[in-house]
Amino acid sequence: MTTNLKVLKERFMEVSEFPKEYARGDEGYAPARRFGTTQSAPAQLESGRAPISFATLRRCAEATSTRLTVSLVRPDS
Repeated sequence: MTTNLKVLKERFMEVSEFPKEYARGDEGYAPARRFGTTQSAPAQLESGRAPISFATLRRCAEATSTRLTVSLVRPDS
């Protein structure tokens, strides 16, 4: 007998701690959804495996409700 994932999830949602933990696990994907991308894209940016542009930084700031600020400073200051 096979059980599809939807049915399995419904069964687990009846377990007392599962819904709370399930929601916590989803928190990491929220910025990626607001950013309009998959979870792997921000992870690649964070690790330095993908180039980043100002447009990407701007989208990231909007997705996280922050403001992008860029500063140029002399190395001796």
